[in-house]
Amino acid sequence: ALFGDNGGISVITANGVFSNNSCNIYGVNYTIILTNGAQLTCTYNLGPDFALGIGTNWGSNASNTMIVAGGSSSGTTKLVTSRTSGTTMYVGSSPNGVGPGLANVLIIDGGGVPGSALSTNVNSGGIAIAPNAGSKDCGIKVVNGGVLNHSGGGITVGAAGTTNCFLIVEGTGYVAAAFSLMGDGAYAIVRNGGGTFNGGGSGLQIGSSTATNCSLLIDGGRVNHYGNYAFTINGTGSRVTITNGGLLYANGGNRNIGESATNCSVLVVGGGSAPSVFNPAGGTLNVGYSGGQSNVLWIDGAGVSGSAILTNCSVSVGNSGANNNSMIITNGGRFYYDSAGSYVGNAAADN
Repeated sequence: ALFGDNGGISVITANGVFSNNSCNIYGVNYTIILTNGAQLTCTYNLGPDFALGIGTNWGSNASNTMIVAGGSSSGTTKLVTSRTSGTTMYVGSSPNGVGPGLANVLIIDGGGVPGSALSTNVNSGGIAIAPNAGSKDCGIKVVNGGVLNHSGGGITVGAAGTTNCFLIVEGTGYVAAAFSLMGDGAYAIVRNGGGTFNGGGSGLQIGSSTATNCSLLIDGGRVNHYGNYAFTINGTGSRVTITNGGLLYANGGNRNIGESATNCSVLVVGGGSAPSVFNPAGGTLNVGYSGGQSNVLWIDGAGVSGSAILTNCSVSVGNSGANNNSMIITNGGRFYYDSAGSYVGNAAADN
């Protein structure tokens, strides 16, 4: 099934099933709204089930929006895919598109009724946001009680040569999937009163050897990363900020800030009524790793004792030839370490 237009809006209020076929949306300033309890089911195991802004026919800068809207009394509005492996959903062009995508956005909006808008994959396919070089400002927003459930697969935001692609979870929005930020300026935001992100099945990666200035902001939200996979921040200038009572729980694998990278940072900021917490779940947190330079871990209570906390871990600052890295605890910040011991200047100098 193909949806394409040069400007315009289509509204889907009834159930639709595209069996053994994909659902492709492309155009210029084109919007599709799925609402009032409608269900759109796409099944196409020979390729992606769903593609928003595939970049064909309409030129390289096609800009499109798909909205899954809940909040009504007609039941849950659903976008359902079912690919058993590989990538089941593309937002912002796809590998068989002729060019990059511009500002292609999937919005899952519960309308203030948690769970009333849902995008899900019933098997293990993943999501790729802006997989083509040149794509920019493409992403997914899960807001106001909307739900994105791709727990069997992962979400990759950006790729080499993409810019400012995103994943935003807010207002009791909920995402179940692991994610990686892989393009220049790629960012994830979890904020505003309980936007919760549960990642499992693969690593939580902020930045890469080909990406710079990637970021994760946890502003009053929660990110739970679990499983036997790594938590890494790399790519020059990549950063994680936890503030306003936010929580980052990172379980499994290595926990590295600045892995073969420079100027990476984790900042935990307190000052509010609820503490901001970084919990590496009993592992070792490496600040500067495998040659990483000038990386920093900063725990700042903003004058309120115990309102910024690093807990349940040991810390190694400057490891495996990594220099000029630092850990700063200030203004009432707290570090509660486990019995494994912590090191500054372990196998490296000037930390």
